[in-house]
Amino acid sequence: MQVGDIVRVNDKTDWQGLYGIIDRIHEDLAFVFCVNRPGHLHPVSLKDLISEEIKTKNQQYLP
Repeated sequence: MQVGDIVRVNDKTDWQGLYGIIDRIHEDLAFVFCVNRPGHLHPVSLKDLISEEIKTKNQQYLP
């Protein structure tokens, strides 16, 4: 994972299940920005993040 990736938080806090964007990374800790909680960057272990891929409805899938 890298800065700018869209992720889902999967830790045991009240942020669990929220989607956000990795703002910065320090060692094995990512700081995640979430629009539901804009005043705070949430520190999350990289192992507690699930990378999400966003697809638009106009994207075509090739077999």
